[in-house]
Amino acid sequence: MSNIRKLRSPKGNIRVALTSGHVITITEELRDVPEVFWAGAYSQGAVSGDMVGSTLTDKAAAKKLELEAEEFLQLTKLKEVLISLFNAPQGAIDKNGLPMIRKVSALVGSTVNKPEMLTLWEELKETEG
Repeated sequence: MSNIRKLRSPKGNIRVALTSGHVITITEELRDVPEVFWAGAYSQGAVSGDMVGSTLTDKAAAKKLELEAEEFLQLTKLKEVLISLFNAPQGAIDKNGLPMIRKVSALVGSTVNKPEMLTLWEELKETEG
């Protein structure tokens, strides 16, 4: 007798077809699946009934939140640096009155997106300047 495992699809139906002509459909409800279908089922995203904890979707969502938090922190740091340039330019303002990207990047401690920096600079000039 072959091994059986309870599998389900996290979302939608999964259809696994073997070259022998055998086919199985895995739905969102747990179902007994013979061992010959396991590789195909797992490769299409099926999960075992005993699988708990984080999934790839959870990991992707966590990574997205982490990146958004890093972006927010960098934007906050950029804003603080630009505000400080109003009071003490520190040689970081060019002859046109715009912040120099290399100097601002050095003050922020990481590479700064120039269009983003200039847009924020203009916004700050209206509110701070």
